[in-house]
Amino acid sequence: MANTNDFGDSNLSKVLNYVHWFFLLNIYFFLCNILFIVSIFTMELKFEYIIIFFIALIPTGPSITALCYTMGKIIREKYVDTTRDYFKAYKENFVSSMKLWLIFLVSMFILLLDIKLCFLNRIFLFLLIPTVLIVLFIVLMFSYSFPLLSRFSMKIKDILKLSIYLSLKNLIPSVINLAILAVASYLFLNAKGIVGLFLGSLACYGILFNMRKIFDFVENKFIK
Repeated sequence: MANTNDFGDSNLSKVLNYVHWFFLLNIYFFLCNILFIVSIFTMELKFEYIIIFFIALIPTGPSITALCYTMGKIIREKYVDTTRDYFKAYKENFVSSMKLWLIFLVSMFILLLDIKLCFLNRIFLFLLIPTVLIVLFIVLMFSYSFPLLSRFSMKIKDILKLSIYLSLKNLIPSVINLAILAVASYLFLNAKGIVGLFLGSLACYGILFNMRKIFDFVENKFIK
């Protein structure tokens, strides 16, 4: 018969491992985005500062891919070498992550300008809802793109096409991805205390866990 104390110790050890991994990876993620973190908490969240936020967000892409890679490894293997795996993924995917991220960032910049124009000139107000829907779809699409980039070796154009396909094909996982991002964004801007120490890791883990069956589908159908 198994010793119940050993069983309890084993479970406690697993919990502590996850706490350690999530905390440290979240710190790495925040450090890689320190420019944006500083700007968002030292400046008012106003449209007038969009250029500053845009510049501050430029380095973010590789850190997202690295976080997706490490969270995916935790889900698959139940283990991650936090420092080694995070910065290895950061370095190896740096160029492709920057290309993908700049596509997203420039697209969002243009669409936010369009939304601002809709409010400034009522003639264009009829474009507001379609533009907001496009924004939501692009956010959704890229919630697939970075996990795919972190897992598979694919060309950027193939990742974008596959992300569009998966976003439309998997309705429930897509809604969950958007919900996770919405809650994480709200907590990032409003929550205080211990939640901030784990927020990035938890959000990323939630999206990767939500996509685990989608990864299997992609691997079986598209990866040879």
